[in-house]
Amino acid sequence: MTEPHEIGELDRLGVVLQLTSTERRTLARLEDRLGVEWRADGSVRVYSRGHVGTAALSPETVVSVITKVPVANILLLASLAYRTLPIPPAVGDALLESVEDVVDWLAVLLVTEIHALLARGLRQDYVVVEDQLPYVRGRLRFDANPYSARHGLTACEFADFLPDIPENRVLRASLEVLATQRLLPGIRVRVEQLLRSFQGVAFIRPTKGLLASCRITRLNRHYRPALELCRLLLDQAGMGLGVGSVGAPAYFFPMDMVFQEAVTSLLQSQLPAVSRQTGRSYQPVAATPTRPFTFSADIVIGAPPQLVIDTKYAAPEVRNRYGGWSFHNDNVYQVVFYALSLGCPAVLVYPRLERDVDVVFDIEGIAVSLLTVDLSEPGLPGLHALAAKVETLLSEGMAA
Repeated sequence: MTEPHEIGELDRLGVVLQLTSTERRTLARLEDRLGVEWRADGSVRVYSRGHVGTAALSPETVVSVITKVPVANILLLASLAYRTLPIPPAVGDALLESVEDVVDWLAVLLVTEIHALLARGLRQDYVVVEDQLPYVRGRLRFDANPYSARHGLTACEFADFLPDIPENRVLRASLEVLATQRLLPGIRVRVEQLLRSFQGVAFIRPTKGLLASCRITRLNRHYRPALELCRLLLDQAGMGLGVGSVGAPAYFFPMDMVFQEAVTSLLQSQLPAVSRQTGRSYQPVAATPTRPFTFSADIVIGAPPQLVIDTKYAAPEVRNRYGGWSFHNDNVYQVVFYALSLGCPAVLVYPRLERDVDVVFDIEGIAVSLLTVDLSEPGLPGLHALAAKVETLLSEGMAA
């Protein structure tokens, strides 16, 4: 395999490639994770969409989206985002030489969370079982094939209290997928150890239907972090791509979503009345069709709203056509619309790149701030500084 074509995680320019027809078909199936521009001359521009990882389009062509964020901080961000147990920084340092870096990150997070679930005991529920017994239990299965029955046994259907429920099936399926991947030896040992605890759980081929069957209720809400990680792992493993559609690994870590959820979780842990994905719906007042317009902001603090926050895992500044620097107008337009609609100040949050950004605009009497968060320092003090900044804005009455 040749050296990969490397793209920075916030690089929207990317690289221009000449691909074979097979490589183009493989890349087309990854457009939800990689930015792709099909050009008229037959070339393809590939750029980052906020997902970190590697796609092997063929043994000869590999595309890697790399990050400058330390692995330990990525794990800490993911722990905040998925509300899992925090991962010690030393574990992140040990993953620097990962065989398949993103797979190992997911494996560490998932193994840690499943281990915590097992400490509480696997959840059990009543499951319908069909079996042949030397006695009658439940109801007789008169429709059973008489030629498959063993001598002296009766086909029965009954309910039993077992761990073979959808949630545990998803966990086992995810561990089985991990067991087939290239992992660091220590992680592989832990995966194999955990699998022994799922002997009473059927191994079902992972599908989107299996994930959809895991409805979160108050009885199994402690499973939510692990199931979200399973969903990410199985999706990145190509669960929805079809067998044989991607002949090589294509794992990506959704840094944009992780950044947004990590900021939300941290603010929810330190401030009251923090809501995620909150917005409004507007009905048309004239013409057709009479379809409503709805928006949802990443984070809204207060009821009624006192502050709206939108996160963007992108470069806060871009080069304009004159060679100077400008802010992302589209992002600013979006957060200004939120502020005017909700009638409160707004904050647009980016990861820090080359320099800090901390500016405030007055838009029709409403303050709109642009801030950057440093994700490179050990322990992510930048996130805590953001929470302190938000708290200050609220206490000073800026968001009154």
